Amino acid sequence: MINAFNSSALESVALDGDRVTVTFNGGRAYTYTVADVQRFALGFNTAESKGKFMNQQIRNETLQTVTV
Repeated sequence: MINAFNSSALESVALDGDRVTVTFNGGRAYTYTVADVQRFALGFNTAESKGKFMNQQIRNETLQTVTV
């Protein structure tokens, strides 16, 4: 559901059900939940800046951190 992308901030983004795993350049990986997976994927795929989009989603609490 996530298209291939180039980003100076993000290495990879993977969806698994309602979970989004984001790996930042440098190797730090975080897992989040998202209520509307399709809307998130569409927004990410169409965003000009993937890093800015991801930052906005985290700050707006569209993505909720999964705590272990």
